[in-house]
Amino acid sequence: TLTGPQCESNSEVDLGPLVDLCGLKISDLKKLVPTPVDEPRALSILGHTFSRSLINLRRPRVCPKCLRESNYCRLQWEFKAVTACPIHQIMLLDECNACGKQLRWGRKNVSLCDCGADWREAPNTPLPEHETALSRLAYQWFGFLPLLQDNSEDNPLYGLDFPNILEALLLVASQQERLVVDTNGNRIFTGKKSREIHYQLVNAFSVFDCWPENFHLFLDQVRSLSKSLKRHTTLQGAF
Repeated sequence: TLTGPQCESNSEVDLGPLVDLCGLKISDLKKLVPTPVDEPRALSILGHTFSRSLINLRRPRVCPKCLRESNYCRLQWEFKAVTACPIHQIMLLDECNACGKQLRWGRKNVSLCDCGADWREAPNTPLPEHETALSRLAYQWFGFLPLLQDNSEDNPLYGLDFPNILEALLLVASQQERLVVDTNGNRIFTGKKSREIHYQLVNAFSVFDCWPENFHLFLDQVRSLSKSLKRHTTLQGAF
């Protein structure tokens, strides 16, 4: 099932034919679609509520190796913070490897581009383990991977729930990008490709490695920037 912005909150769509085709219940299909909640800027997905800015409604991604094993889209790929596949240790694809065009929801085949390229055969480079750490934590929190006991002494993020991890990373990333404080992804992810978001979050995650030395270095950098910009009423000023 290809989900996307056209599916969101559209209660008038008749899911009957799709139910007959898949052999599923309507209630099961609705779980695959981001659902509006009381908060105007939030959506419920996989039983949890997130800011709309964190849900990838406009730029779908795929894992070539996952599609090769089973040709369907995984719901966890719709989180902007999930930029890699922790199972296969590769980057998720959001542009066709052959023609370079952005993947879109309105396509005729799950794994085929309009240019004829088969994403299941796309070349990929294995990522180092630290670059898939955040995606792995997301998979564990959602129940797609078993929860492992990581060493939290070197990085305190491993002791937090995924939403708190993401909030901390967005706070750090927004300061590294010299933006206003952003813990919801409203600005930090805007208009960026998956690869750009990936390295933003990897850099932010590294701030919490070798705790607390790297974090102290980060604070020094923010404080230095604050002095140069003469900001005294913002977060930089507080640091």
